[in-house]
Amino acid sequence: NPHNLSHLLIQGLDSKDKSILDSVLMRRDPKIIQETVTRLPVHALVPLVQELKNMMHRKTLSTIIATEWLKTVLREHASQLLADPSVQTHLSSVQSLVEAILCLLGPLGSLSGRLTHILQQLDTESQGWRNLADSLEPVVLYQEQDSSDDGGSIVDGDYESEDKWDELSDEQLDSEPSS
Repeated sequence: NPHNLSHLLIQGLDSKDKSILDSVLMRRDPKIIQETVTRLPVHALVPLVQELKNMMHRKTLSTIIATEWLKTVLREHASQLLADPSVQTHLSSVQSLVEAILCLLGPLGSLSGRLTHILQQLDTESQGWRNLADSLEPVVLYQEQDSSDDGGSIVDGDYESEDKWDELSDEQLDSEPSS
């Protein structure tokens, strides 16, 4: 119930009780955020902005959620915030924090793009090797005989590769420097 959440949020802001604040502010449903923020009195706005700024210093998920809450606060209570001169200090520090986060996101986004590209190349190359291995036919095929037979027999395969081996061996012998 958003009415209860707004009262709980006010209680958490007044007492600075982290567990109460987290129980309300870690909600991600935009409709609940909207209804809760709409019901807040003016005196709760500055402490809420301060708390949201603190949340943005935590892990990524907290930053994402705090951003949603802050956007809603600014959208719903812009006129009240503009009328309060103390809000400028808080919003300036939030803006600095957001700019710092955005500066980090550029290089992280670039790194993420490079990693994705490399992983795609490795996957494509790996798939190419698998396809090549699947398309190769054996040169020699061993067929197992009955257990009464002493050994196996080798079924002749394509001797072309054996001829190439001999040619390569001859070329290597010819190209080796004599001492």
